[in-house]
Amino acid sequence: MNIKLNLHKNQYKIFNDGHRFKVVCCGRRFGKTTLAIITLIIKALEADNGLFWYVSPTYRQSKQIAWELLQSKLRELPAELIRKRPNETELSVTIGNNSRIQLKGADNPDSLRGVGLNGIVMDEYASMSPKVFEEIIRPTLTDTMGWALFIGTPKGFNHFYDLMNIKDTDYSVYRFTSYDNPFLFKEEIDKAKEELTDDAFAQGDLADFRKFTGLVYKDFNRNKHIVQPFLIDQSWTRYIGIDFGAANPTGVVFVCCDNNQNWFVYDEIYEKESGVEKISEMIKARIIGLNISGIFGDPSGKIIMQEYQLKGIPVVGGNNEMIGGISKINEYLKPSLLTGKPRLKVFKTCPNLIREFENYHYSEKKNTLNAQERPVKEHDHLLDALRYVLFTISETPKELTYDEWSPRRSM
Repeated sequence: MNIKLNLHKNQYKIFNDGHRFKVVCCGRRFGKTTLAIITLIIKALEADNGLFWYVSPTYRQSKQIAWELLQSKLRELPAELIRKRPNETELSVTIGNNSRIQLKGADNPDSLRGVGLNGIVMDEYASMSPKVFEEIIRPTLTDTMGWALFIGTPKGFNHFYDLMNIKDTDYSVYRFTSYDNPFLFKEEIDKAKEELTDDAFAQGDLADFRKFTGLVYKDFNRNKHIVQPFLIDQSWTRYIGIDFGAANPTGVVFVCCDNNQNWFVYDEIYEKESGVEKISEMIKARIIGLNISGIFGDPSGKIIMQEYQLKGIPVVGGNNEMIGGISKINEYLKPSLLTGKPRLKVFKTCPNLIREFENYHYSEKKNTLNAQERPVKEHDHLLDALRYVLFTISETPKELTYDEWSPRRSM
């Protein structure tokens, strides 16, 4: 089949790569959507009765970004390869030997279930929930041994960043800047560099991962706040924070405080779809022989706290005042006036908490002019657990001990 691709040399590198899963982080106007559409067309023409999807963060985006481009590229094909006229209602086309290409949106995950896919493009993957691929799309590729192409620009240190650093022989990883598109004028990119902030240009044009704009904990820095694990002194005080989960993950942090009021998060539990019994056993296994001075959870979860108490985990309601708790964590992240060093550090062996610190952010828009700024409700399970500990301890009167207001003490 002699089909003219019209790809530039760097797009060709990706297209010709034989890996089953390909991850492409690229700058604006690199030509990622063009690469996606051409890849889908060629793969569909090579298959018999195949099913191929293009998925972007929303159905509307898919229609706006890719539908016209798909139709444009189809008009370049010989007429005999088009089996059915493009269906604008379903955003689908049928070509070759009855293979279908369809555009979808990750904002309607239920519409993505229950099919067998030969291949898929996940466009702007950084802007969609990782659950869409991990829990819904990945199983649809199993029976067909289907392939996936992940493309996008950086958006903080999130799941796309993790995918760019994956160690799996089924995956290949590429990073290209806007300068790597030979069809773009270098002067235009240079002009964007002058007009944008350093971070915006680095992420958008240089495909460089930077901190999320609008971070709640903007002072968090890997070089300053992450430490290698060490043996904790037995005289230090230890606490546990729990953010109860059902459909969402349960987050547990293990925190200790040294004799100079420096705080360390030394362990974590981050479990999806796990009940109280399993989490309780995991906690017990980590605290054998240790003196735990307090276990704090969301005070609104009275029933689930009682369930933990019956399992021998004497959790009580912590202080869940969000703004004050966030301020307290931010206070501990800043350098101390006495030592010049932050009072809160995280062991390197707590990757999920680190990821949340680097992605927990405020909404870009407020509901009203005077609305109080509140974080987006994601990337927050372990951070909420940490907040329950740090803010509760800092706000609890010194004369009131944990034993006095804990309903059970079974450690």
